[in-house]
Amino acid sequence: MSYYFVIISPRDSPLYEVHLSSKPSGGGSAGLSAGLGGFGGGLFGGASSSAQSTAAAAAAAANPSGAAAAAAAAAATPRAGTGLTSYTWRSTLQMIAHSSLDSIYDKSLRTSQMYLRTIDRTQQQFVSCFLLPNRYFFVILHEHKHEEGIRNFFLDAWELLLKTFINPLHDPLNPIRSPAFDTRIRASARRHL
Repeated sequence: MSYYFVIISPRDSPLYEVHLSSKPSGGGSAGLSAGLGGFGGGLFGGASSSAQSTAAAAAAAANPSGAAAAAAAAAATPRAGTGLTSYTWRSTLQMIAHSSLDSIYDKSLRTSQMYLRTIDRTQQQFVSCFLLPNRYFFVILHEHKHEEGIRNFFLDAWELLLKTFINPLHDPLNPIRSPAFDTRIRASARRHL
């Protein structure tokens, strides 16, 4: 499964975003790459795509037959329409997350709950949201409903965000570029998602 998590500020700008992907054989979550602006190598251009292309090249070199090379190349490229992996551009994921803000605002006026569960659905992805009292939003795009795990992940992310905001040197409206924050978010995702 794939997850795209973003923290949105009161100014509707992303403060932190990360793409998380689970191993298909029942393992935990493994983060691909994080990116916001100029750090992390972009959202999808990091370790995952280079590792997949390296594995495909190694398989093709080990067995130069056409069938093995074609199978390795097919394994390295995601299929169209197969969930979050079919979206290869960070801007597309941002657009889906930000397009759900209207639904978030509407629902936030009608409820006093912080965890809004699944508030929107776009093709095969569900959008879940967690509202913070200071008008920050946690938005996660996911392929399968996993309400309890997502709620626990949001609670961990809220605690980590509060610890970041306590730092007097951090401006709450600036993007979060802390490697420690990123590591702890990924650890929480492995634990709950």
